[in-house]
Amino acid sequence: MKIKDTESLCFKCDKRLKAEIIEEGNKVYLKRMCIEHGENKTLLSTDARYYRGLMRFYDTLAHKRIKQSRYILLLTDKCNMECPICFYDDKSIAAMAVSDIDKIKEIIPNSELILFGREPTCKTDLPEIIKTLKKYQKNISLYTNGVLILTDGYLDILIKSGVTKIYLQFDGFSDDCYKDFRNKDLALQKRLILDKLRKKNMPTVLNMTIMRGINDIYIKDLVEYVANNTFIKGLNLIAYAHTGRGKDNFVQKSIMPDEVVDLLESQTQGLVNKRSVYLFQKLVYVYKLIFGQRHCPYLQYFWLVRQKSGYVSIDKYLNLESLGKVFDRYLDIHRSNRIAAGIYLFFVLPRHLLSYKTFCLAGEFLAVIVADLFKKPYVNVPESRLFQLVFNTACDCYNADFTIAANCHVGVIYKNQNDKLEILENDGLYLLRH
Repeated sequence: MKIKDTESLCFKCDKRLKAEIIEEGNKVYLKRMCIEHGENKTLLSTDARYYRGLMRFYDTLAHKRIKQSRYILLLTDKCNMECPICFYDDKSIAAMAVSDIDKIKEIIPNSELILFGREPTCKTDLPEIIKTLKKYQKNISLYTNGVLILTDGYLDILIKSGVTKIYLQFDGFSDDCYKDFRNKDLALQKRLILDKLRKKNMPTVLNMTIMRGINDIYIKDLVEYVANNTFIKGLNLIAYAHTGRGKDNFVQKSIMPDEVVDLLESQTQGLVNKRSVYLFQKLVYVYKLIFGQRHCPYLQYFWLVRQKSGYVSIDKYLNLESLGKVFDRYLDIHRSNRIAAGIYLFFVLPRHLLSYKTFCLAGEFLAVIVADLFKKPYVNVPESRLFQLVFNTACDCYNADFTIAANCHVGVIYKNQNDKLEILENDGLYLLRH
């Protein structure tokens, strides 16, 4: 059964092709035909109802006209590692200089910025770049493998320069996964990096790349670690993407975000369950629309709440079943009358939020709203009981759906080999081009 028409890529020659999203046996596939390389069918979801439900919200609420408010700055093509799965292995970019920052100053104040690389800490002028950015933006995030953080005094330099959050590449506590992913035994180094970040109480998000049969059995362990360490504000569970150097590697190990949700439900014995994650996405889509933020269906959020011992799911504080019905009705009204949908939500939603359990987290929820109103990333809020799980992947030659890639939730800024700054609103399209 065909769900929709789209465009995709041939996974061998990268030719742009007409494609279909189809449902077969409660699974969803992306199917396309290349004249040279034949037909290819890629699994997008193991749960057609889950996929259809989320795409219903995406197609109606995720408008392309929403201005991009989140950018990755690709500062350099240099790296101090040679990971076989690197998805930003682009040698066509030039190093960004301190003087380039002033050229993008119109974008900076109203955007969340993530300093990226390949490995941004390989730039000796990184502290100066951060200081220059701070003239326009208070919150600066850094995506890093963390290797240089082990150098005495380097983390202090980053903090003094103005870094407010670190996204740390962290694939697990076992050397086995690092041997496959990074060609090195890094487990001990990663623990030492975490110790340094903890001592400085540096707001941190862990980025865990996940592959089937390699480190997918350790997801629960990382969730528990995050719950017990309040300096860590979130865990990004990143299903491996076949881009860059990793395009042709580990093809049989690939996994999609909803499969990661299934794994976590099994490992936590239902403490985190797929039904709650699904319902929470309805809240996310409506929230993103209200606050003018782009959203991608390959990116699914969920909240967990720290307790004195361990954690519980957000559905212990929010009645997600009840809210799901409200948002379903909002969606139906929104299709014909957006103003009426807004009025409906204004009067109906408070009744479903007013409860003692919800009130217990009122301060946390308010912090989220204030953060979005003032463009201050919520994950920097100190000692938060809430922490965020993100189930996501990137667009690649296998899962590429150009109707999604053209509306990516993050943009990219880089300098090309002609020393010209490129500002793209869609990182998804950038990945598919490179």
